[in-house]
Amino acid sequence: MLEGSDQRVVVFAHHHDVVDALMEGLKQYNPVRIDGRVAMKRRNENVATLRKIPNAVFLSATSRPPVWD
Repeated sequence: MLEGSDQRVVVFAHHHDVVDALMEGLKQYNPVRIDGRVAMKRRNENVATLRKIPNAVFLSATSRPPVWD
């Protein structure tokens, strides 16, 4: 799917450790990551990369901390 593609690939995962594993497994495609573990300056750089490169691989975690009453 990624070989020779000119399409962006966007992957959302629920847990940060899954995104960590995906980053490692997809490192040959230079994936960019945007989630709570990425500093704001780096996030902005990653968004710029995603917008510039037509076949960018984008990874993000969707997990949230629990809400306590």
